[in-house]
Amino acid sequence: MEKRALLFKRRGVWVALLLWFAAPLNAQQIVTAIHVQWDNNLNDNQPWQCVTTGEVANPWFHFIVAYKFPIINVMVDWAELQELTQAHPVQPTRQTSFSLQSGLPAGCTRPPVSDPQNWSIRWCDMFPMMGPFLHNAPYRLTVQYRYLAIVGYNPMPVYQTFGPFQTTVEFSVRNLVVSSSDEVRVLKWDPDRPEVCDTTFRYSLDSAQRRDAPVRISIYSTDGAKVYEVTEQKACPQTHTFSWEGLTASGQPAPPGLYVFDVEVNPNAYPFSDADRLRSERISIGEHEIEIDSLGHFTSRYIIRSGRNAASVWSEVYAPTLERIAGPVFGPTHAIPPDVPPAPHDWCSLTTAVNLEYCSQQSYRFLLWARDSFSDQDKAHREKTCLTNQRVYLIGWFAGFGFHFSRGNFISGLPPMPSELDCRNMPGEIAHIVKEVVKRDPATGKLQVVPGYSPRVVLPGGQTGSLIFTNPIGASGFKMKLNEAVRGLSPRSGIVYYAGHGGFGTLIGFPDPAPESEDELFGLPTPGIRVTVTPFDLIHLHAVRVFYLSACQTCTDSSGSGLVAAIAARGAQAVVGFHRSLQGLKMPPGKDADKVFFRSLAGTKGVLFGLGAREGTTVGQALDLAWQQLIAGPPRRGQTWRDYYGVAGSAPNPLNVTIK
Repeated sequence: MEKRALLFKRRGVWVALLLWFAAPLNAQQIVTAIHVQWDNNLNDNQPWQCVTTGEVANPWFHFIVAYKFPIINVMVDWAELQELTQAHPVQPTRQTSFSLQSGLPAGCTRPPVSDPQNWSIRWCDMFPMMGPFLHNAPYRLTVQYRYLAIVGYNPMPVYQTFGPFQTTVEFSVRNLVVSSSDEVRVLKWDPDRPEVCDTTFRYSLDSAQRRDAPVRISIYSTDGAKVYEVTEQKACPQTHTFSWEGLTASGQPAPPGLYVFDVEVNPNAYPFSDADRLRSERISIGEHEIEIDSLGHFTSRYIIRSGRNAASVWSEVYAPTLERIAGPVFGPTHAIPPDVPPAPHDWCSLTTAVNLEYCSQQSYRFLLWARDSFSDQDKAHREKTCLTNQRVYLIGWFAGFGFHFSRGNFISGLPPMPSELDCRNMPGEIAHIVKEVVKRDPATGKLQVVPGYSPRVVLPGGQTGSLIFTNPIGASGFKMKLNEAVRGLSPRSGIVYYAGHGGFGTLIGFPDPAPESEDELFGLPTPGIRVTVTPFDLIHLHAVRVFYLSACQTCTDSSGSGLVAAIAARGAQAVVGFHRSLQGLKMPPGKDADKVFFRSLAGTKGVLFGLGAREGTTVGQALDLAWQQLIAGPPRRGQTWRDYYGVAGSAPNPLNVTIK
């Protein structure tokens, strides 16, 4: 009886403890908050502030929770950021991984409780570095969380998870934007007729955040050449006026004519900082021309380059007096991607009725404008205009060939090949590197990124296709595809890249999936040839700037004999190959060296363009960097690229060839 009574009492105590601990789990034991942290004035050196509502700019977010015993831990399930707009369809952004830290976050100005020293406090960041990229719109931020509490002892602690619970805040974002009521007007400049000059325009900087921001003003001719640039510190939010004095970057008077302007705020902003540009970077006017249909009717034919069709395209005509005499006349909005040469059906046209003085000694000017259709991706939901008459041409085409060899067979008359080599991914990787080229703007001396070399081209017959090929096409297929490209794309320059097995001093073979016959080898006249050659030769290669052979022993010395010399004799300006076997070098053979070579030729934009950017180099300078990737460890004393590569070409000095 006494033992049963003791157990009963123990159970009674246990039940009492359970109820005692469970009862206080209410709002008095846990307090949560979502803070929107921002600096409303960058000029006053005051700390950031935490808010839970209102208008902000460039915000950061943290979730903070204060709790007391018996709550012992808090877990965050997810946080969801939802743009509340009707301007475009919206998908909420969700974060599911969190690292809760103890104490108050740095700079937090709103502790969730008045006596934080008596509470356990934890917090976590949410959506780090997203603030500058948020649209100017209302937002809702929701956090779902749970907490763990001790609800009794039996005799060890008994734990229970409570939740899920949610907490929400709503706020509005007003990030930095630049706008201008003069966005689609032209500047008129004629130093001999000051009465017609009109080179003043207004622009506005707007943000919920007060600051002095760097503003870059650029003046362009109507064919896309930058003639002037200046950077000024301007107050934000505020409207400003700028007057161009008609000077070029060198301080000389600009030629008479029409000009357009661009405004960039925070143009060299560090990563994840608020910045904006007046003109669209998502659309441009490409190739264009004017045709006379009949007396008083002119047709503008043009290419629009963008990832989407334009929102609108229109034409204007200006007389020699710089006065507008026709337009705007709106036309088709069909667009093609920036890196794709146009097919015949990609050309758009619009007709303008205007009476011009024929045989005039002065120029009439036809201007084309385009507005993009990316309002859903713009921070202020704008359809932005591009600069007029921008000619965006690819520098040239890229033909890449990568082969896979998986057996240790041999080609007739040649030593055995290695047992495994897979280069099928390399052409795509090199194509990605050379699709843009970094060069120096001769007008301003600044580095700029321009469209480079594309494997997507219009081949003979008007068919759009890719010039990236992987096995099995064999050597005859290689020459056939290359001949098609040269015939269809000359006189535009090109880059040819081959990755696979090499012949031994003379030829390249393509042994996939099994050894191919002698007729599948290059039919290029080289000394010491030991096999039958096919009569299917490569045609002229004068349009090829760089022909790169990533294969063993395509020549016999650094002067580029053998196959390298044979291709150079066909007209390629610079031909690069290896005069030694790549076996035994750093694995994978040649792969890292190939990438370094082409990155050097094309230039690099750095983490953020303008920060660590490098202009494209010559073939010789690229080889100086590339050969070191072939060996493990530091370069050997006295070695240079000549210990590995051979170079020849039709250019006076192939080592000085660039792809810019």
